[in-house]
Amino acid sequence: VTHRRVFLIAAGSQDPRMSGQAGIGLGMAAQAGVIVVRSLQLGGPAALSGKIGVGDVIVSVGGQAVGGDQKQAGAHIAGTSGTTVQLDIQDDVKATSTVTLVRQDPIVHAPASPPTEAGIGLKIERQQGDTVVVLTGVPVGGASDVGGLLKEGDVLVSVDGKDVTGMACKSIAPLMAGAPGTRVRLGVKRGAETLNVAVIRNPAIDAAALPKLAAYKAAASKADAAAPAAAPAPAAPAPAAPAPAA
Repeated sequence: VTHRRVFLIAAGSQDPRMSGQAGIGLGMAAQAGVIVVRSLQLGGPAALSGKIGVGDVIVSVGGQAVGGDQKQAGAHIAGTSGTTVQLDIQDDVKATSTVTLVRQDPIVHAPASPPTEAGIGLKIERQQGDTVVVLTGVPVGGASDVGGLLKEGDVLVSVDGKDVTGMACKSIAPLMAGAPGTRVRLGVKRGAETLNVAVIRNPAIDAAALPKLAAYKAAASKADAAAPAAAPAPAAPAPAAPAPAA
């Protein structure tokens, strides 16, 4: 049997000895020599980035390679609330990107019963007799709005590689739903362009928290613009296949 310890870098600390300290709302675990994202706290900085998904590998934190050292990764991630931290993340297709986060408390309270499924906050429509599926709305606070890459009027072509042209909208919606924090890839046409867009599934942010969402986006955008260009991160070794159960 394989055992893994999951370590949560919470978005805020309730320990008075750690007053003023915050994390990024991310649960992680060491696996086969790398640090793997295991969960995202709703409304925490990692989830609000729209760029980090469950199963991603944390290659480095603040320019420091972390390998499989969970304690070291946690020490680099936590810091003073309002300060920034950069993570080099390797996603499910082995692409590496740098994500700039602002350490702070989550903008919403954790639900009493965490959801087991989430969508991506899109409104889609197909006119009768037409094969084209169009994005008719990107509701504020939904996962697609948080990701910031999809626009009203985009034509949906595929979901995770499956051609959805001509499909009924009620048949497409389940393809976009899945476990919170997981990534779904959409093929869309925007004018003459064909784009491949990744969206992290997450529940929508409550209307009452939307001003805090806007404030976080502004702070993260400012921090990202001010951050020095990151050096290319070393590729992370792929996690090994789990051992057979004993």
